[in-house]
Amino acid sequence: MSGTGTGSRLHTVATGVLFVLSGACLWAALRGWFTFEQSRAWWPLGFLFPAVHRFTSDGTDRSLLAGLGWLMTGAVLILVNLGYLEPSWTAALALASLAAGARLLYLALTRDREVA
Repeated sequence: MSGTGTGSRLHTVATGVLFVLSGACLWAALRGWFTFEQSRAWWPLGFLFPAVHRFTSDGTDRSLLAGLGWLMTGAVLILVNLGYLEPSWTAALALASLAAGARLLYLALTRDREVA
């Protein structure tokens, strides 16, 4: 893509905001405003980067389902880290099955629209 569309500008701004916020958090940690132990539960916020990329990209990289998947993965990991959810293999298998089924349904629906 040439990078001249509105989506590419939104992608650039959103990615820039995420980098600024990441830098501000790192700077605050270096200043001693909080410790690594206090921030360890929040590491899945890094999943915002690929989510924003999927939401704001032009062309084939744009995917609502993939963006939501990245956001949900980060949210679930944060909830596990904070102790609100207790991970189990059964729950993970159920979530993986739901995600795979939703993706298959989404692909089936979008392929029909492209042919018509």
